[in-house]
Amino acid sequence: MKKVTDETLMSFVEKHDNVVLDVYAEWCSPCKPVAKHLKKLEKEMPDITFAKMDVDDNKLPSEHFKVFGVPTIIIFKGGEALGSFGAGNMGIDKLRKEIRRQF
Repeated sequence: MKKVTDETLMSFVEKHDNVVLDVYAEWCSPCKPVAKHLKKLEKEMPDITFAKMDVDDNKLPSEHFKVFGVPTIIIFKGGEALGSFGAGNMGIDKLRKEIRRQF
């Protein structure tokens, strides 16, 4: 899973058709299992590019995408944000279903 920043996010999502962005924080307990689930889903879903962004080091998630809690998943298709959802306490099956629903 590629780590992106405020400076690299937009060029990253423009280069990839389908992107799942994990907005997380190092101190966030629910973020850790979500990150593990996303790594597994990344292997299952070769048609989707997965990336992560630390909300504490980057302002874009909260300022531009209105992320106010972590973990939050932002879905991009064709360089545009389609939507987002809170992923706290989501198991892998629920995450898989929600990601597939978005695409």
